[in-house]
Amino acid sequence: MDADAVSLFIGENRGFVCIAAGALFVMGAVRNWCWLCDPVGKPYAHLLGRTGRRIFFFAAGSLLVVCGAMIEFHS
Repeated sequence: MDADAVSLFIGENRGFVCIAAGALFVMGAVRNWCWLCDPVGKPYAHLLGRTGRRIFFFAAGSLLVVCGAMIEFHS
């Protein structure tokens, strides 16, 4: 798959892509996945910590799901 095909797919299905990304963030925050929530070596790690990152990604994922649904299903 080349870059143009990927771009076209994302452009045509941007609502579903947002929903999928948001669901991934929410699942990662709830299940406490290390690759998403571990603050070691990440920018601003000293401000949020692991729990703060989980809350942030849960909120960001929820917002992505809502926005993706509005994009995809708004008539």
